[in-house]
Amino acid sequence: MTLPAALTTTYHYIDQQRDVFVERLLHYVSQPSISAHGVGIAETADFLLGRLQALGMDAQLMATAGWPMVLGQRCDAPGKPTVLLYGHYDVQPPDPLEEWLSPPFEP
Repeated sequence: MTLPAALTTTYHYIDQQRDVFVERLLHYVSQPSISAHGVGIAETADFLLGRLQALGMDAQLMATAGWPMVLGQRCDAPGKPTVLLYGHYDVQPPDPLEEWLSPPFEP
């Protein structure tokens, strides 16, 4: 089965950028944003804010009753369909530590 040219180009780009993508992913998963203990939440929110801004988004932290919401928006084609991505940036406490095969937040 032959891939369409656009997919071939996309897969080639992914292959070329693999190390960059892996490094970026490792940085994301090393953020100790433990909401139950209030550890690293502000730092992770600031980190994500910076990443969204680096992608050219209008980004801001929005105060809530709990931890801040990170909002990023980019509208390059008014009137076109909107894409919404929603996620969370906090994690559960890593206890019990003795059950980890490697230190949490150190991939």
